[in-house]
This record gives sequence, C-alpha cells and structure tokens, in this order.
Amino acid sequence: MNHNLRNQLGIAAVSLVLLGGLGSNRAAAQALSQSQSPTLTITLKDALSFTMQTNAVNMIYETPADYNNGVSTVVNNQFMITSNKPYNLQVSASGDLSNGGSTPLTIPVSTISVAGINTPDITGTVASLTTTPQPLATAAPATQSKNISLKYATSKSDAFLQPAGNYTTTLTFTATQN
Repeated sequence: MNHNLRNQLGIAAVSLVLLGGLGSNRAAAQALSQSQSPTLTITLKDALSFTMQTNAVNMIYETPADYNNGVSTVVNNQFMITSNKPYNLQVSASGDLSNGGSTPLTIPVSTISVAGINTPDITGTVASLTTTPQPLATAAPATQSKNISLKYATSKSDAFLQPAGNYTTTLTFTATQN
C-alpha cells in the first residue's frame, strides 16, 4: 500500500474516531438534562380590614336657615375597608344625642340620616339612625383599600330647639364578611 494512501486512511480513521466521540458527548450531555415540576400553591385566607380614618362628625346649627331646613355634612374617606369576600356594612348609635349635663337634654338620634356618597358599593341610606344596626351596604363586592365617604343629614325638626351646646352620641360601624 502506498505511503500516501496509508496516511490518508489514518487521518480518516482518526477523524471518524474524533467525530464519533463528539457525537457521543452530545448524547451524554442530553442524557444528563432533567426536568422537575414543583407545585406552586397560594393559600388565600379570609381577610377583613376596617380602619376609621376620621373619628369625628361635626354638624353645626348656627343660622335660622339651619333650624328651618336642617344641615348636612360630608365626611370624605371616613374609613377604609379591605375584604377578600363580599361584605355587609352597618351603622348604629349608642343612644340619643345628649349634652352630658347634670340634667341631660337629649335630641333623638333618629333625626339623623346617613348615606354613602361617591362610593358605588355603599348604596344604602339609613333614613333614621337607631341603636339597632342599620345596613349601609349589603353584599358589597370584595375590595382592596376602598375609601368610604359618608353624608350625614338632618331635616327641620323641633327636636333641635334646645339650648346651645354640644350634643353627642357614639356611632358604631360594623363590617362583616358574607
């Protein structure tokens, strides 16, 4: 056999071995690749946050028109609510408005109405506050950090014909998930 031919056959054999080795390395690398499929779980628990942002509601009678027509006041962003489920919102008063004197004078709490304002989910209007919880919202949709504004109003009533002074009661708002 010719020396040139032997060299060419030798080079061809070395090339096949090298190419074959590279091919088997690729097959080995692919065989080492693995996949895993972990499960991702998000656990949702019932959450309700109800934060009073304005603790005072002030209604002032100072002119004859106020006594003849009643007064109203809007408390913007009075409270904030977050609920992952629909919720109900109620309001009640601890009792009639009182001047707290030694012989207290009172104004019936039923002379005051409360309504949601600029808050589509708070559609109820409590025409007359009472000591029994009254609905402001029923099955309001779940929400995140929703500010709720309320309007308080009175109308003409002899109940306000009392000596000047501050007449107070305590309001209780209750949010309950459905």
